[in-house]
Formats: sequence, C-alpha cells, structure tokens
Amino acid sequence: MPNFPQHYVPYAEQSGQVIAHSRPLEDLEQKRVEAEPQFAALKTEFAGRAKDLGFLPVRARKQDLTAIIDRKTGEVLKVLPIDPWV
Repeated sequence: MPNFPQHYVPYAEQSGQVIAHSRPLEDLEQKRVEAEPQFAALKTEFAGRAKDLGFLPVRARKQDLTAIIDRKTGEVLKVLPIDPWV
C-alpha cells in the first residue's frame, strides 16, 4: 500500500469505522493471559479512560500486532506486540 498514496485518506475520516470494528480490550485479556503485565500497564497509563480501551488487529510484515484504541474517539493510543487473533 505505501506505493499507492492516491488511496490515502486522513485518519479522522475513518475513525468512526475504527470504533465500529474495534473490540473491547477485555475480550483480548481473557484470551491472552500471558500478556497480563502489558494490560495492567495500559490500565495504569490510561487510568482515566481504561473502561473505553479497545483493540484492533494490525497486520505487519513479520508479526501481527494489536492496536489499542480509545473506543470513544478512535484515537490510537499504542501498538503492542500481542497476537490479536482471538
């Protein structure tokens, strides 16, 4: 896709779709108990909005990642090396 900038759109135009397709962080926590320290750190870092945290899978070239998002705003807060496929 980096070779096709004509397909780029501002993220703000797509944040509603991001919110609609996101899943509650609790879904991932239940399946990836080995990542509990990372989830605890997230909840500490984003304590004021921990209940609004969600996730989306991110396909990378060599490893799949998890994007942590705010499910109210669509803001991407972090990308973590956690297998998101649950």
